[in-house]
Amino acid sequence: MTETRTALITGAGRGIGRGVALELARRGLDVVINDILVEPENKVKGAYEVLDRVEEIGRRGLVVQGDVSNADDRKRLLDETL
Repeated sequence: MTETRTALITGAGRGIGRGVALELARRGLDVVINDILVEPENKVKGAYEVLDRVEEIGRRGLVVQGDVSNADDRKRLLDETL
């Protein structure tokens, strides 16, 4: 049985988080892309641009909007990830 590793990256829609998400995808991990601001129609920048890049690399991605400083958002983020 092959094990698939998955990384959950907060702030992955931009900046350092974006870079980490893409590098982990290049290294063979699937990624959960979390950010506070998520605009599904925006494929030029943000979480869905990162998702497109992850999929171009050949890995699976999942976008989950949420603010990790909010307990309900953290729970939903983990539930959707698992």
